[in-house]
Amino acid sequence: MGLTKKSITISQDLYEATKNISDNFSSVVAAAIEEYLKKSA
Repeated sequence: MGLTKKSITISQDLYEATKNISDNFSSVVAAAIEEYLKKSA
């Protein structure tokens, strides 16, 4: 599986909350998208 670089716009509060749980922002976003797709299937 390859990687793709994308830009997103989120609130500063959401960004800070995410950084508080992980230093790897991209991995948190990827996990959230995977979970969303599982629930949507």
